[in-house]
Amino acid sequence: MKRTIINYCIDISLLVGAVFCGTTGIIKWPGLIASLGLSYKTLSIAAITGIHDWSGLLIVILAVLHVLMHRKWLVVLTRQIFLQSETGT
Repeated sequence: MKRTIINYCIDISLLVGAVFCGTTGIIKWPGLIASLGLSYKTLSIAAITGIHDWSGLLIVILAVLHVLMHRKWLVVLTRQIFLQSETGT
């Protein structure tokens, strides 16, 4: 598989994981469901917590892969930034 396709898949998976983790984090916010007049009848708090935890773990794993795939670019860019700040440009 081409590196571009792998990067695309990781980025899309990061987005999906972030949406799940963010949504379940908001749902789990203490008192939010009750203040909206809703309940956990459709999906239990345990199921929501499970989705939240696993999607958070997925985000961490994919973020590490993403950084590893771009490590050369990150090193080059970091050097450029520090060299520019040292020369005052």
